[in-house]
Amino acid sequence: MTSAADRAIAEKRYDTAMRIAVEGLPPPGRSPVALGWSTREVGGLEAKLAGAAQLSRLQRVLSGHTDAVNSVAISADGTRIVSGSSDRTARVWDARSGELLHALKHEGGVGRVAFSPDGRRVLTTSSSATIGVVRSWDAVSGAPLGEIKIATNVNHITRPLAGVAFGADGTRVLVVKGFGQAQMWDLASGKVVGEFKGKARYVVNAAISSDGTRAIITGMETAQIWDTDNGTLLRELTGHKDYIRAVAFSPDGTQVATGAGDRVARVWETATGKLVGEFPRHDAEVEAVAFSADGSTLVTASADKTVRLWDIASGESLRELRGHADDVTSVAFGSDGRIVSGSLDRTLRIWDVSEGSRPLHHDGPVMAAAFDSTGSRVITASADKTARIWDVASGTMIRELPHNSQVDQATFSPDDTLILTLSENMVRIWDAATGEPRGELRNDSGIFGARFLADGTNTHVVLIFSKHAAIWDARSGTLVRELKNNDGSYGSPAVSADGRRIADRTKDHARVWDTATGALVRDITSPGGTSVWSTALSPDGKRLVTAESSGLARVWNVETGEMLHELNGHTALVSSAAFSPDGLRIVTASNDHTAQIWDAGSGQTLRGIDGHGRGLNTAVFSPDGKRVLTASSDGTARLWDVSLGTTLRGDALVGTVCAQKLIGAQSFTAHDAIDPILVGLAGVNPCRRHGPLSSEYWTDLGHAAAERFKKLIGLNSRS
Repeated sequence: MTSAADRAIAEKRYDTAMRIAVEGLPPPGRSPVALGWSTREVGGLEAKLAGAAQLSRLQRVLSGHTDAVNSVAISADGTRIVSGSSDRTARVWDARSGELLHALKHEGGVGRVAFSPDGRRVLTTSSSATIGVVRSWDAVSGAPLGEIKIATNVNHITRPLAGVAFGADGTRVLVVKGFGQAQMWDLASGKVVGEFKGKARYVVNAAISSDGTRAIITGMETAQIWDTDNGTLLRELTGHKDYIRAVAFSPDGTQVATGAGDRVARVWETATGKLVGEFPRHDAEVEAVAFSADGSTLVTASADKTVRLWDIASGESLRELRGHADDVTSVAFGSDGRIVSGSLDRTLRIWDVSEGSRPLHHDGPVMAAAFDSTGSRVITASADKTARIWDVASGTMIRELPHNSQVDQATFSPDDTLILTLSENMVRIWDAATGEPRGELRNDSGIFGARFLADGTNTHVVLIFSKHAAIWDARSGTLVRELKNNDGSYGSPAVSADGRRIADRTKDHARVWDTATGALVRDITSPGGTSVWSTALSPDGKRLVTAESSGLARVWNVETGEMLHELNGHTALVSSAAFSPDGLRIVTASNDHTAQIWDAGSGQTLRGIDGHGRGLNTAVFSPDGKRVLTASSDGTARLWDVSLGTTLRGDALVGTVCAQKLIGAQSFTAHDAIDPILVGLAGVNPCRRHGPLSSEYWTDLGHAAAERFKKLIGLNSRS
């Protein structure tokens, strides 16, 4: 099961990976050992479950349609979702609970849906043999408000209504007919009040800007922007090589996005028609596009079964959302950062892409970052010659500490009253409450690392010089103790949480020292002469992690010098490592732009953290272990929620994942069951199957107990 979960994670099918892991884990409330389960296998599956749950942006699956979902929309306040389906219904859903509020019945399949700007009405289109109908509905009660019938049969050829959009005031609607024509209709009178006839023989889709002054209609290879007041064509957008199926204006109307059968999405300036960006990575037709509320992110949906997010300014791919079992036909971006997608697989998926990282910005690379002891503040050090203190809850900067050159390190004292920064051979001590300087330690030969010691003094710091290392008192500036047999090193030292041990590194060596005596406890050489870039000590000082230039990190037993695990997952230099406060997890940061979280006991990877635009310099856990703080050369530090798999394990982990991350998606799908390991499991719900009230639970438990008994008495379980 672990290998199957691994494959699903590699393919970004995170809900599948979660189902596999739940299926493979022992029944709740029972000891794995007592049931004959391999503890390593259980640990591995828990790791995969936690990792997939953290990586998954899926919030909920909405099921109920009995045919393809053709269109979705979210109300402006984010409280309701409407979906249109070939099953002849449009459905209104509560966006938070997923509850079906209304099923709006039609005589034919529902092609397009939309909310009015105030969210009080829903617009739907459906088509029969010769007539297309645009209907408006009360979004709260589900009652029909009116309809417009439009002939769709021209020269004995029928084309369904291809698009619909509300005008800015909610009194007019733009309707796309399939023969080179888009019309503006007045809802109250049911009359045409505007017409846009372009060169395209077959109009595919249309949209209206938020202020109602511009409309765009799309066809074969060309999109046209029109003035809605006087009906004049303003400009044409050319460049696509197929029908332009998808179109959307940005919230402020300054940009427009298009997506086509050529598998490419494009963003254009509305005023000039200038191409802003091209996003070409889908493997099939682009079926839908939408902008985020702030206009900085584009979401695209494709027949390749994926939804993808893009940073418009840089053109960078931000995230790929997988899970639909068929073409994704439609997508909408909510004001709260959630995305809704609809598919030919008859489901809607709600994705939360707002949670995860919160950027803390500098004007240069962020070299280091650290939490205070409460986890309520962080401090960042940057090449922009500043250290900055931030409030974690709001993400706002509390204070800036100016320097004359790049700041390489910054950290709080154990009691949070002082701050230490390292910049240009000088360690500065600051009052954490006021930002006032309290002292400095300078060495013109070089200070390469500095860290507070948790030895009860709150003022002792470890300093790494070019040819020696020592403990100093930060307030008085006096030497406390030299570290014996230390010929200097580079980089920030590591200190154990109990303050009893210090670690540093030099070339291919990592060394551990006793704080009280300054004596060398252990000298560890990296295999193959690989450079050690950074070190980390477990809270009790008994384990050491070396972060290495080869892209590996290694875990060592300090008492024996034995290598316990090799952490293999990065593709470039590992710049830092840190233990979680309970010592059960390790986080590593790398120049490959990612951080990785590992199970410290097994060395297995739990999840990756991906979102920075350049290499990472630091990654550390918060004091409660629920968050990770990363610092990157892209000029940001980011906070990530990593609570699943760190504070929740065992039955609590399974229960939380089933209840919070697999809502509406607990059962194995037919697509899942293609995997040889999962044959026969289509339709099986592993969350329910292993619940203590199910008959399957007791059957499984009985089989496991019988196998265990046979092993105990020496019988062959196959006999």
